This record gives sequence, structure tokens and C-alpha cells, in this order.
Amino acid sequence: MVSVTLLIAIAYLAFAGGTHLSFHPPKVDKLNVDDKLNLTVTIHDIKKPFEHVIWSTESEPSHILSAELSSVQCQGRINISCNGTLQVEGLFLGFGKVFILEKNVTSRKERKLKPHLEVVVVRQDKVINKVFTAFVATIVTINYINMGCALDIGVVKKVLRR
Repeated sequence: MVSVTLLIAIAYLAFAGGTHLSFHPPKVDKLNVDDKLNLTVTIHDIKKPFEHVIWSTESEPSHILSAELSSVQCQGRINISCNGTLQVEGLFLGFGKVFILEKNVTSRKERKLKPHLEVVVVRQDKVINKVFTAFVATIVTINYINMGCALDIGVVKKVLRR
């Protein structure tokens, strides 16, 4: 029974392997707003005739980031692999995903390749942010003292360091 299950699993992997891709780096943890980052995309094991395929990108949500795939070059005859450059731009604060789409020109079908690229768009760290935080902490501290509350200075320092 185990050998039959193993044989079925091997046959499934041989026929359903399909196209997959990889990103370098595999995840973008900190992309500043209005910054652009170039990544390398490798699309492996293309078994279809790729003359009829157009590679494109889709980003979700589109108001947080945009992505553009350019300069895709393919190599090989049997197991074709393609390399390309993906440019990701942070538009607004938040989390997003970038998908590579495989569009077949003749059948007009498209599918999202897996895995997707996860991107975190953050605000650039500026001096004014730290000044504002210190100002608010000072005002709150003075307000507590004026109301007669005792402050635990150790806790205040720990919170401000975060």
C-alpha cells in the first residue's frame, strides 16, 4: 500500500511539476515610501511553448506599491528558465504582495505563479519624528506631575526607548 502511494506521488510530481519562480531577495522587509528597489526574478521549469507567453506583474493592493517586470531573458530548450528584473516602488505605508502573471496570448488565459513576493512599505525615519515623540512625552510628563501623580521614571525610560 505504501509503495502504491509513493508511486502515485512520484507520478504526480513528474507531471504536475509546472512552472515556479524565485525572488532574490525572497522578501522585502523595509521599503521606504517613494523608494524603488530592483530584484532578480528566476522563473524555473517552463515546459510550455513560451513564444506565446507574456510575463507581467500585479500588485495587491495597488495603492501601496507598484511593480514592473523588465528585461526577461530565457535559456534552455527542454526545461526553460527565465531571468528578469523586477522593480518595486513603495507608494504608501502598509503591506503588499507582488504576483508574477503568466499570460497566454493565444488562449487569453492568465495565471498567478507561486510564490508571491511580500513587501512591507515603511516611512523613512526622520529627525522631526523623534523630536515630536520627545515633545509629546515631555508634555505628558509635565501634565502628570501637575495633576499630582507619581511617575515611575524607569517605566517612562523603557517606553521612550521603544
